Amino acid sequence: MDPIIKQRLVGSVILLALGTVFWPIVFVEPESPVTISVESMPTPPVIDQTPLPEPESPKALVLATVPEPEVIDETEQLEADIATLEADGENAVVVDPLPAKEQLETLVTRDQKPTVTLRDNAGFANAWALQVVSVGAEARAEQLVSELVAKGYEAYHRRFDTADKSVWRVQIGPAIERDKLVALKPEIDTSLKVNARVVKYRP
Repeated sequence: MDPIIKQRLVGSVILLALGTVFWPIVFVEPESPVTISVESMPTPPVIDQTPLPEPESPKALVLATVPEPEVIDETEQLEADIATLEADGENAVVVDPLPAKEQLETLVTRDQKPTVTLRDNAGFANAWALQVVSVGAEARAEQLVSELVAKGYEAYHRRFDTADKSVWRVQIGPAIERDKLVALKPEIDTSLKVNARVVKYRP
């Protein structure tokens, strides 16, 4: 077959195919046109504009559940300060004659379990301390504490400011059982020639 005739036949077939595809798209209207319906706007929702209450503070909620600390009467502690105030000179407390703590601990047989209150009425730790002596100089308090600790006693000192001066309290403790400190007091009084007092422990 002549190449020219062959090319013309192929071109005619291509044109016929393109016409078959695009003729309906261009010249034929769709049988079922799409109808677009526009709905009316819905009724706007009702918004509650009532002012919101203030949020509760977590801190306030916690503080509401915490009990107020128990008010401790200062009379007992002030009496202990007066009774244990160290005199100057030859009447000053000397720790050397005091026996070691192990020598004072003796086996005590109990008929029943001791009653121990771990917390006071306000829910705070309930403990006691034995106030050995009150001194007017911090260096003297540190010296006595060091000597007591060297003999096995759990001693420490605390500062207390009065209207006209400062006093350092030398104490042993703290102890949950008050009876232990009461039993220790006579030995401490006899050895150190003091008038120790059992007082409420204050952290």
